[in-house]
Order: sequence, then C-alpha cells, then structure tokens
Amino acid sequence: MGSLHGLLRSLVVHPCYRSKCIASLLINNLEEIGNKSGITILYLLTETAAVYFEKRGYKYSFRNEVPDEVQASKEFSSLCSASAVAMHKKLIP
Repeated sequence: MGSLHGLLRSLVVHPCYRSKCIASLLINNLEEIGNKSGITILYLLTETAAVYFEKRGYKYSFRNEVPDEVQASKEFSSLCSASAVAMHKKLIP
C-alpha cells in the first residue's frame, strides 16, 4: 500500500490563549485523526513556526519534493508565499 498524504492547514491560537499548550493539543488531535484516516505523511507550510514544528518532529522538505497532490492544493500553488517553509512528518500508527 502506498503513502497517503495530508496537509495541515492554517493553525492559529488567539494571543490570550497562547502558552497554554492549546496548539500542541490541536496538533496531537489532528495527527491522531490523520493516523486513523490512514494518512502516513502530514505536510505543512509555515512562515513563522518552523522551529516549533521541528521540535514536534517535523522535518524540512524541499517544496519540489512534496507529492504532486499536495503541491496542487491552493496553499502550495497560490495562498502561501514562496518564502514559506515546507515541512513533513511521518505519522506512526
């Protein structure tokens, strides 16, 4: 069976609620849902949170190495600037 890819889209925590582990809880839940859905690799683009996601086990990706179906998304093709960093994480069942 081949890999099934997912895309983590915009994730924002209101400033009043930051430093309360809310982002971690949201990401944990999204990764769990992805796992249960059969997603094996989760991708994202970020301009401001690369270090945060790296600490959560995400690895840097070259944009041209991201699978075609993810590159075809609006986030990759037009919504996120070319300066956004691509990252991925293999989800372990």
